[in-house]
Amino acid sequence: MLQAATGIIFGVAIAIKRGAFPRWVGGIGVFAGILTINNCITVAYIGFALGHLDATYELTYAVWVEIMGIFMWKRTMTNTADTP
Repeated sequence: MLQAATGIIFGVAIAIKRGAFPRWVGGIGVFAGILTINNCITVAYIGFALGHLDATYELTYAVWVEIMGIFMWKRTMTNTADTP
């Protein structure tokens, strides 16, 4: 649940603030957080049963984290290139 809350909170913050990251990245974060909460609730009721949706939820969250990492890496590279 904490992982899902992190995705939602960071996603909303990115979607609201302009400039640092594109808004669609924040939207993906919120979407991934909601899917992860859904997965947590499913595990609470059913258990760790294998399902095709579990992999989809985790893949969506992993893709969002990877996109965030790429954007942060690019931002760091441009900041270090500008400083003498």
